[in-house]
Amino acid sequence: MAARSSSAGAGKSGSGWWGRQSNERKSEHLETLMGLLGFFTVVAFVATVWAELTGKPALAEVGVLVAFLAALYVTYRSWRDYNDS
Repeated sequence: MAARSSSAGAGKSGSGWWGRQSNERKSEHLETLMGLLGFFTVVAFVATVWAELTGKPALAEVGVLVAFLAALYVTYRSWRDYNDS
């Protein structure tokens, strides 16, 4: 019996679950992920603004907001790459 290849580190190489998907399907998955990340980014932004306006320390909120913004940016760049090809 042949060993199955791992999808870890597959990227765009064509192996694993992500590699077997068509570019259109990958784009749809990334759009869904961008929607989820966008929602939570807005929630994190509102929580950060609320903490700043009420005078509470907002370092944790800012950290979460930056993490969501970075994830949203990376997802957008990946989505744009699949739409350009």
